[in-house]
Amino acid sequence: MDWKQLQSKTKIWADKTKDFAHKSYETGKIYTEKAKEQGYDTLVHGKTGISTVQDFEMIRDEKRLAIFCIEQNAKITNKMLLIFPIVLMNAWKESGMIRVIDQKDTDDLRNTLEITTMPTILMYEK
Repeated sequence: MDWKQLQSKTKIWADKTKDFAHKSYETGKIYTEKAKEQGYDTLVHGKTGISTVQDFEMIRDEKRLAIFCIEQNAKITNKMLLIFPIVLMNAWKESGMIRVIDQKDTDDLRNTLEITTMPTILMYEK
């Protein structure tokens, strides 16, 4: 095999590798966005979400309680979603409870807890 053929084949493989890397990056971005949306919905509407004053009254007497007040699509919320599984696991180990309040449709609860800015973290310990 002469040098020109080897050089040509190397350039072809390099171009294919660049195309593959670009496609992988774009696909990764799409799935990351989907995961963030699903993670937020699960967090707010799942077992960790509270939306009414009655929900808060039921958990008020927990030994250790942290309440995260967040808003969707905020930069800090997107960063928090990445580490939230670790935070939940550590709270569980320490016999603590974590709950999440979404900014949307929780005006009564936020007024009761005197939450005026987002994001806010409330900590209760007995």
